[in-house]
Amino acid sequence: MAFDLAWITGASSGIGESLAKRLAAEGISLMLSGRNNARLEEVALALRVPVTLLPGDLAKPGDRRSLIKCALEREPDLVINCAGFGLYGPAWQHEVAEVMGMVEVNIAALAEITLELTKAWVERGRRGVVMNISSAAALFPFPGFATYAASKSFVNSFSLGLDMELKERGVRVLVACPGHVRTGFQARAAGTGLPRKRRFGMEASFAAEEVWAQIRRREPLRIFNWPYRIGARLANFLPDSWVRKLLAARIKGRYQR
Repeated sequence: MAFDLAWITGASSGIGESLAKRLAAEGISLMLSGRNNARLEEVALALRVPVTLLPGDLAKPGDRRSLIKCALEREPDLVINCAGFGLYGPAWQHEVAEVMGMVEVNIAALAEITLELTKAWVERGRRGVVMNISSAAALFPFPGFATYAASKSFVNSFSLGLDMELKERGVRVLVACPGHVRTGFQARAAGTGLPRKRRFGMEASFAAEEVWAQIRRREPLRIFNWPYRIGARLANFLPDSWVRKLLAARIKGRYQR
């Protein structure tokens, strides 16, 4: 199945921006969403395909409904839910409203977009693919990153279950689980506003290539890259309490200087 029009949320930076460039290289027309309209315009200027900008805040139900209405009118056949954010540190130390905003974006917005678009495809007799961007953090309870990891666990379970329900109708719901990607995500999560230099991690362009390859293969779930796949396998042989302690120690390095 070749794609005519793709809708990418969280397209103003990071994996979303890199995916916009990757899909444009395939000649796919684009709808790009994000909170920062100025950044979306910068991204669009670099793309040599038709681009429609749909700025909005997915944490706000009203914005979500407006974006979904526009999407249903334009009928994309590929939807990539990239929008999302995390918060490093003990969950109880954050403002509850901020944590709930993360839940709105990572869970509510993703679920609403996925359900509305897949429902429309089925009712209109169309084929389509939803790619939900999750995280390797979704695979474990994660002290110091608890709400984010739990929100991505929802994304994994929701996507895999819905994919099984819809596959026979020609509609797919896939989920990608990247590990650490060097983007502005870390600075926002740490609350520093400053990027942190890390030795390990993948570039957003590499993550975009992995996601695009997964879409082409229609692979239901993929963990990338290889250190995260190995780590996930090894964790199955360790006591859960050890795994949680290791993860808690690892995440502290991202928000404690």
